[in-house]
Amino acid sequence: MIGDQPQTQAPYVAPTFSAQVCPIPPGSPDLPNLNDPHTWAPDILAYLNAGGFVSSLLDHIQASNSTDPST
Repeated sequence: MIGDQPQTQAPYVAPTFSAQVCPIPPGSPDLPNLNDPHTWAPDILAYLNAGGFVSSLLDHIQASNSTDPST
């Protein structure tokens, strides 16, 4: 071990990943009807499990909260 040359390390190469097929097809299921307070949680879970997008759900919730209920 004495007198051994120090080992040089190979330069870092970032890993590359092959393209994978997304298990969720493009598009999204119908947005859930969140008017019933007893079923909104299972409705949201069903929507997300069916491939729904969180951003679409958030937009839907914000839009439903911004409407005037008296109209």
